[in-house]
Amino acid sequence: MAEMTARDPSLAGRQPYQAAVERDYRWLGEAVVKHYHGDDADLRLLEGAVGSAFAGMGVEAFGSKVMEWLTTTSHPALGRPYTACGFAPMVELLRYLEAAGPAR
Repeated sequence: MAEMTARDPSLAGRQPYQAAVERDYRWLGEAVVKHYHGDDADLRLLEGAVGSAFAGMGVEAFGSKVMEWLTTTSHPALGRPYTACGFAPMVELLRYLEAAGPAR
């Protein structure tokens, strides 16, 4: 969305493009929180913008974009690469499932 705004500056004053340009993670996170409370207005804006950002992009190109982001971007609060981050309960669940072996 930030790249789209660079190409079309008229988007800069509209959400969620403004949040993307300003790296306003609070607005982006609150859109999801509002969704869980039954207010989908901001989430619809976000979904539309994400859809536009990747419109016409093939699977290979999308995968390349994701890998580029994943390997070059650090978590804003933790200050380390996303590849070095994990949600402890999910990691614990994966370890448990690995230890249990294949499902029968």
